[in-house]
Amino acid sequence: GKTLLTHEKVGGLNGAFDSPWAFFNAATGFAGPTANYALFFIRDLFVSLILLRLCASLVARLPLLALILAGGVTLFGLGAPVIFRPSILLFATAGMIWASRRTLADLTRPAFAFPVAGVAAFGWLLLAQFGPVSGPLHMGEDILMRITMTALAFWLAGVIASSRHGGAVAGYGRHMYLSYLMHIPLVGVLWTVWTQTVGGPDDVSYLIFYLSMPFVAVAAGTVCGRMLDQAPGWLQS
Repeated sequence: GKTLLTHEKVGGLNGAFDSPWAFFNAATGFAGPTANYALFFIRDLFVSLILLRLCASLVARLPLLALILAGGVTLFGLGAPVIFRPSILLFATAGMIWASRRTLADLTRPAFAFPVAGVAAFGWLLLAQFGPVSGPLHMGEDILMRITMTALAFWLAGVIASSRHGGAVAGYGRHMYLSYLMHIPLVGVLWTVWTQTVGGPDDVSYLIFYLSMPFVAVAAGTVCGRMLDQAPGWLQS
């Protein structure tokens, strides 16, 4: 499921022990994917933020040019080996521009989220008509898919936050980073157990597994986070 939606490969330990250099990259993400792909995202996000800080004056003065440059790097795959997933740089640039002019709450408004999601979804479906694509068209399809999902996710977050259950949901926020870091190894272990006891990706039961994993990851991260809250200070740091 994740491979279809994000085009990311699974099995981060494959080849990690082939050489000292491969192991170093698997552990640090210096010149290749980390074994835990969640950390690889953080690695590219960290590098993107450093680059944006260095280019802050350009983004502030010529935001459209900055967005075009980030889009070009993404579409033509020019980020490696500095940034391996250049769409992170594109979205970070867009976020920096948005934050200088509007608020986070503005992203959750239906008047913004629905038109953006609709236009992006239309473009996404239009590119999909070309069948399997590669290069810039592939990246364009990927970007439009992410814009669609992001706009709808912001709208849904706004609905939940403004509901009477918003306060209760907000309490889980402090454990989301831990949930994110552990979700890939956790899902990998659970998937191994699932395929041995329930079924594989071609079975109807896969839908149950796929839809339940976000809730399982958040629950596990929350439990672990609360355990850390009760742990000695040296362990928390």
